[in-house]
Order: sequence, then C-alpha cells, then structure tokens
Amino acid sequence: MLKHDIKGYLISHTHLDHVQGLVVASPDASNKTIYSLPSVSAEIEQNYFNWKVWPNMLNRGQQPQLKKYHMEDLKPGEAKDLAGTNMTVTAFPLNHAGSESTAFLIESGDDAILCFGDTGPDEVQKTANMQDIWKAIADKGGSRS
Repeated sequence: MLKHDIKGYLISHTHLDHVQGLVVASPDASNKTIYSLPSVSAEIEQNYFNWKVWPNMLNRGQQPQLKKYHMEDLKPGEAKDLAGTNMTVTAFPLNHAGSESTAFLIESGDDAILCFGDTGPDEVQKTANMQDIWKAIADKGGSRS
C-alpha cells in the first residue's frame, strides 16, 4: 500500500494548505519522519499536534506522545540523509507571509532537484534568500552527455 512506500515528509512551512493532509491522514499513516527547519518543526508541534487541535502524533511535545511521526530538524545548508532512501536533502530558508518557509535540494547520486516552498522575490521579502540559494547550488548544474 502506498502509505508504506512513502518514507517521510518534507514540510516547507506550516500554512494549512501545506500540512492539512499530514495532520488529517496521521491516524492511518505508518510511522514516518517529518523533515523541516527547526522553526517549522516548532510550529507543527505547537499549532497542530498539541492535544487541542489534534492528538500529538509526534515524538516530542505535549504528553502523551503517540510517536507516529519522528521530527527531524534540518540545519540550513547541510545535507541530511532521508531515512529509508538513497537520497539526501539540504534545506534553504525562505520567507513567506511572515513565516519561515523552505527550499529543498533533493539529491541522489548525480541527480538533483530543487523544490521551493512558498516565497517571493528577495526585493519583496527584504532578504537575500533566493540569491543565497542560487549561489549554493551553482555547482550542481552542468552539461549531460
């Protein structure tokens, strides 16, 4: 069944349109890892799995912890193995509507894909996040024969 094939979740930010499936499906989901930046992990713990909005399916936070989801905090710019796969993920901070969001660089061997959570241009967000990401991944490109 597909729910066993999915090894974990990359959560860019905690707006409801990005986490509602994770929350609602949690009672029937198999044990999984949630990968996110620390600020995003904290918001998931505080705002969703808190025994007020929904049971605590996490391995931390409000007791009792049902431990269906293992929270894995990502360090910006540092590659992290994705459990149960041959892939790594590197998180890059973004800004979106007053919250921290994330771009994820997912790599496997020589292959890579960059997935952006919600964000906007650096000029609008008053950051250098996009510029920093493009500099960090510049050497990932190249020609293929």
